[in-house]
Amino acid sequence: MGVAMTYKTGSDMMFPNTCRKKQYMTNRLALSLTLLFLALFLSACSAPSTGTLQPALPKDDIVMRLLNAANQASGERSVELRIEAARVLYSRNQTNEANQILDQLDTRTLPTFLSLNIASIRAEHALSNNNPRQALDYWSYARFPAELAPDDILEISQSRSSIYLQTSDPISAIRELVTGTQMTDDQKTQNALRELIEKSLEQTSIADLHAAVKSPQNNYFEQGWFELGLIQRSELSAEEKEDALEDWEALWAQHPATLSSPTSQQSLFSSGTALESIAPGSRRIGLLLPYSGPLAEIARYITDGFTTAMLTDGALNTHIETLDSTQITNPEQLFEIATQRGLEIIIGPLEREYVNRLAELPNHPVPVLALNQANTGSNPPFQLDLSSEHEASELGRRAAELGYQTAMIITSDTPWAQRLGQSIEQEFFRQGGQTLATLEFKGQGDTSAQIRGLLNNDPLLARTMPRRSQSGQRVNVSHETDVIFMAVDARDARLINPMLAYHYVAKIPVMATSHLFEGSIDNVRDTDLARISFTDIPWRLSDSSELRNTLAASRDNTHTNEGKFYALGADAWRLHSVLNELSMRPGSYVDGETGRLSIGPNKRIIRRLSWATFTNGIPQLIKE
Repeated sequence: MGVAMTYKTGSDMMFPNTCRKKQYMTNRLALSLTLLFLALFLSACSAPSTGTLQPALPKDDIVMRLLNAANQASGERSVELRIEAARVLYSRNQTNEANQILDQLDTRTLPTFLSLNIASIRAEHALSNNNPRQALDYWSYARFPAELAPDDILEISQSRSSIYLQTSDPISAIRELVTGTQMTDDQKTQNALRELIEKSLEQTSIADLHAAVKSPQNNYFEQGWFELGLIQRSELSAEEKEDALEDWEALWAQHPATLSSPTSQQSLFSSGTALESIAPGSRRIGLLLPYSGPLAEIARYITDGFTTAMLTDGALNTHIETLDSTQITNPEQLFEIATQRGLEIIIGPLEREYVNRLAELPNHPVPVLALNQANTGSNPPFQLDLSSEHEASELGRRAAELGYQTAMIITSDTPWAQRLGQSIEQEFFRQGGQTLATLEFKGQGDTSAQIRGLLNNDPLLARTMPRRSQSGQRVNVSHETDVIFMAVDARDARLINPMLAYHYVAKIPVMATSHLFEGSIDNVRDTDLARISFTDIPWRLSDSSELRNTLAASRDNTHTNEGKFYALGADAWRLHSVLNELSMRPGSYVDGETGRLSIGPNKRIIRRLSWATFTNGIPQLIKE
């Protein structure tokens, strides 16, 4: 098996496989699935070795399971488990704890493939913390065994080159690539590296090339490349450039660059070689998410949900490539990378504008499961999203099933709630229903006056409701309203619901969106939500699954609104392999964490949600 290639998003460049006995992914989020799978099912009761420092974590935390397993193992397996524990800690930004584990491992005496893996995860973490100098140090030759195979030297040179590119130092990056061409006899690898050198030269400023050409530090190979790059980037006429290239070829006849031609060179990355290192039956999946910028935390939640679901299913042969959608913003570039890397499906993007651009492309060389809805374009990808429109559809559908024909709608006085209220009204109308009145509830206003003003829009209620309401007074009122829909937050719901009872309409059913449920159980606080039925994702209403228990063991936000993104990632995993089957079999579905999932119009995933009713302040699942 070969070492998986890593796409460095900051440089728009890729490096080829280097073959070795074991496969380790250099990407920060590429998982050593076998180790994680082992760790989940190892006993958490193993006593730690007294000679090994371990971070203070709950005993059922996955890191502690990995470390306990490492203490029981020996040789390479023990080291592998410690590396995986450090990787998990890095993903949680527990840098000190991760460093504590890895600092105990002497990379100079380990097998080279383990030393390379340690360098990879440490360098990636250093780069994510804007510390390229530290990342370069982790890839220093002094940290590796004295005897290195050419392929190992090649990987180190490539990794260092990528770091230089990310720090806007293309000359140093080119030097590393030139060194790499001298470290292997494999012709395909040399060809690919030469093509990468050419691309780097094209992106290097003329000023930098002038300075590089004059450097006394250049060796024969570097000098030839820098002079060739300067000619190609110069502002000469076509005839002058042709003459200059002929002079260069005469002077550098034995230089490796004379073998390289952008028009005739068959790239390693388009030859299918990248797939050869993948064992039969394995899968290559790209996660295209905003790993930097304001949505980076959400991207991490989605990734955690996706990989934990994959782990729970025991998908040991799956290879994940993480691609930063804030760096790879061009769909054409995305598909070029995906094709070169042999990806079978892309999960993402999360940004709606990006999804719209994908939908405008006439052809998708690689299937895409986007995590937002496409609003434009004639060729949308598959779309799995957490939009509240699913809740509006659920309310309209269930109201129709229960025979409700007239409704009132109450929304919070916020833009999101008003938009959701409009969606509920439109869906109810599509189901044959009629909306009698709407209210934009102002939490700081007179609650009683607002509710009474709304109810007066029901002709029967207006005639039969007493002019003055008295708490506890029994009055038989009549009404035309079959149901009251609410798109409000929890604070407003706790004000509105008691006031409905106060004005004698407690018998009118109330159906609400998930926004009134804050995720955690508090029967005292939520007593005022009695009898309201609401819709939400199974993740928050159904019995805990193995996946949720696994995540909850090391995270404290699985029940919150952020927890929905774990569920989104988990369902992306569950769907990715059955999308075509769902498309070809109308009526088929998958029960997921975000709902019962099926394919709807324009390849959008329809999510049928769960229902619950507040009883004594506790949501009780309604089983249909």
